[in-house]
Amino acid sequence: MTLKERVIPWKLQQLRAIERRMPAVPAKLKEDLNLYESGYRGEQNLDYHLSFFQGEDFEVLHDLRLRGENGFYFQIDCLVVTPHVLVIVEVKNMVGRFQFRDELGQMVRVWRGEEVDMPNPLNQIWRQQSQLSGWLVARQMPLVSLESLLVFSHPSAVIQSSEPGTQALSKVIYAEGIVPRLEQLKSRYSKTRTFLQPSVKEKLVKLLVESHSPLLSSVLEPTTSTPHKSKKECTAHNVRHHS
Repeated sequence: MTLKERVIPWKLQQLRAIERRMPAVPAKLKEDLNLYESGYRGEQNLDYHLSFFQGEDFEVLHDLRLRGENGFYFQIDCLVVTPHVLVIVEVKNMVGRFQFRDELGQMVRVWRGEEVDMPNPLNQIWRQQSQLSGWLVARQMPLVSLESLLVFSHPSAVIQSSEPGTQALSKVIYAEGIVPRLEQLKSRYSKTRTFLQPSVKEKLVKLLVESHSPLLSSVLEPTTSTPHKSKKECTAHNVRHHS
């Protein structure tokens, strides 16, 4: 049963409206529009693959924005809640060849003959996992295992590591591999003694939904980094329960 459908992100709605109404869209806004359109398509692609995840004991929460214990907000593209493990899923919908340089903790994008250093999303999901763990502890929720995955949703993305055989890319998958990986995690953690009773899991999901704080700022106003705003813009929250 679907509890709440995914909606078009607030930022994307604004940018689309500006494009319709302005005869000449400024280059920066056009660039932002393309980025948000790409991100939204990537999340829709992930939703399609997630629809094949079978079971009645899990929920998928889209676009969560929670206030961390340090006062800063953090955003999660997708959180899969199961009785035995919570899985953070970060989605990247980019084309090109992506090299993870393990020795430096870097990610380099190679596209059209150019190399561009980019923030390493593996560091991002590590921070999200740490922040969510602290958030749960502060609310005295039962200890449950946390995992995180980095999903590349564009079929043309090529993923490489500078050190083959290391564990650097163990958390990196393509969108079509999300269900096998979730099934693998579900099987692995179902053998552990720590798990959420149905009533506790329901309480947790409700708490996450109620704690979500969407960032509804205007795309025409510059944002500043404060303890009450995250650098990554967040969209409205959605919850989907697959049966």
